[in-house]
Amino acid sequence: MPSRMVTELIGGTPIDAYLRQCQVRNTLVEGEQGTHVPPTPDETKHLLGYLKRLGIEAVIVGSVGVLHYVKDTRAYRPTVDLDLFVKISHRAMQAIVPPMGWKPDLASPGVISWVSPTGGYVDFMTSGHVFPDGNTTPKSVASDPSSKEYPVAKAVELFRLKLNTMREKDLSDLMSLARALGRVPSDKELGPLNQTQEENLGLVRQWYKLRPSGKYGE
Repeated sequence: MPSRMVTELIGGTPIDAYLRQCQVRNTLVEGEQGTHVPPTPDETKHLLGYLKRLGIEAVIVGSVGVLHYVKDTRAYRPTVDLDLFVKISHRAMQAIVPPMGWKPDLASPGVISWVSPTGGYVDFMTSGHVFPDGNTTPKSVASDPSSKEYPVAKAVELFRLKLNTMREKDLSDLMSLARALGRVPSDKELGPLNQTQEENLGLVRQWYKLRPSGKYGE
């Protein structure tokens, strides 16, 4: 069964196993910042609790969110960071002080990012933020009721967010998510999409029709 062996060896959920794997697989991480890793499971839980105490609703998105549905920690790609959607404005989030031992990542342009005590990176997606290219983040992201230990975005919400990309790895994530769900979400579920999202959705539907099953990246 996917990820059972890993989680039995080191304990915890598939997300715990994935975050730990990324700590040791940093040399395989994609992108120009190959040494970046996400925070540890304990740091992630501490951060989520810290934000909750401040009254900030945080939901896991990005590749860690996709892993919640894919579950196979051994086959899924490593990631450089943890992505959190926070239901708070960009300006308000900029005023939040990180918890003790954490620090802002001043080298991250245009994105609010914090670094954990062990050097793990967290990027924050803020509510309704408009980027220079005109793209706008959603005002809210609903969490999946089945995500108990970690608040993870609903699969359709993750799908919609991942569609708004030009990166090959995000398109592969979409295929992994569709295969985990056993289908590509419908137009009605996804709601209104921009041109980039529409184009990517068309690609994913074509690919899924050709290869509805398979491992990550196939």
